Amino acid sequence: MRRPCTAYAFLLTILAGLAPNEMSRAADLVAELDFQSIANSNVFLDKSAEWDLSLDTSAELGLDFASYWSLGYSGRLRAYTRHAELLSHWHELYLFINPAWGEDGENELTAELSVDTLRNQDDYASLNVLQPSLLLKLEMEPENWFRWSVSARTAYRWFYDDRPSISADAWARGQVSFTLPTRTTLSPRAAGGFRFYTHTDSADQRDTRDQQFEFGLHFSQALWRRAGLQADYAYLLTPGDCGILAQKLTQAQFSYLGEEFLFSGHAVMVGLKQLFGRSIAAGADLRIEERAYPGWAAVDGNDLLTGEDRHDLRLTTRAFFGYAVLSRSEGRSAYIPVVNVRLEYSYLRQWSNSDWYDASAHVVGVSLWGAW
Repeated sequence: MRRPCTAYAFLLTILAGLAPNEMSRAADLVAELDFQSIANSNVFLDKSAEWDLSLDTSAELGLDFASYWSLGYSGRLRAYTRHAELLSHWHELYLFINPAWGEDGENELTAELSVDTLRNQDDYASLNVLQPSLLLKLEMEPENWFRWSVSARTAYRWFYDDRPSISADAWARGQVSFTLPTRTTLSPRAAGGFRFYTHTDSADQRDTRDQQFEFGLHFSQALWRRAGLQADYAYLLTPGDCGILAQKLTQAQFSYLGEEFLFSGHAVMVGLKQLFGRSIAAGADLRIEERAYPGWAAVDGNDLLTGEDRHDLRLTTRAFFGYAVLSRSEGRSAYIPVVNVRLEYSYLRQWSNSDWYDASAHVVGVSLWGAW
């Protein structure tokens, strides 16, 4: 436990040195609390179909200086009523700089320095990680119908108990948005990611590098009063086999933090959202994904290799209803949410040529969010 404490103390020292003048000014305290409970009929999304009720609580405390400096802490605790071994807690310290300019502050520059740590129970100790990261993002709106953004993010993932998974990550993203007179918005985007595993042994012959590319298009269309249609398409390309699979798939318990670099494929989403007054929102959407996992061998019902790589087809349907208690923002005509209650149901069906992952799940969620 000394390593995360040392890193946190180091970041706090940086924060104190970066903004001494800002701290001497009046600061706004920001506090948020989010409580969520989810009943899931299949926690692991496999043929075991193990159900559970998870309780997810997150909180954030921050100080805002001079309207564009922020520093703070956010944390999250996730517990399961039937699978105590899945208990985990996540913590983050961050410094956030977000100056804006233009007539209405439509242009923004974001720089965020953060240190995250995730801790799990002994059964999933291989997922315990310390991750410092840096995010840079520029958003510009030269015209009221045209907006573009570019961002770059780097992170170093130090796994305490899984040395071969330690990696340096880098991501670059770009997006442009066009709003047409018909109240139609089109937003093409592209992204590329690179991961280098920094602590592989010299005798380890597995791939030490991964790449992933994404190309997508988002579409939104205003319909009747306070209603909108959204659609999205994404194509993911992961050249070669995932470098982590050769190691992970030979373990008795396969655990992996995140799904980046694991698969190539297509994803299509279409959804409808309706607002009722200022406080009520409801909607539904449908998502279809095709996933190909190069290097992940598929097995049949007898756990025998089929000679093919794993290939999944996912169908997800979702419906939600939300109610917000609003307060008029000081000096402005806009309203801001103070309390938000949300009910959500989704059904996921996954067809897989690998018997273990041919599965389905029902998810019913209730969440309560508040800000003070």
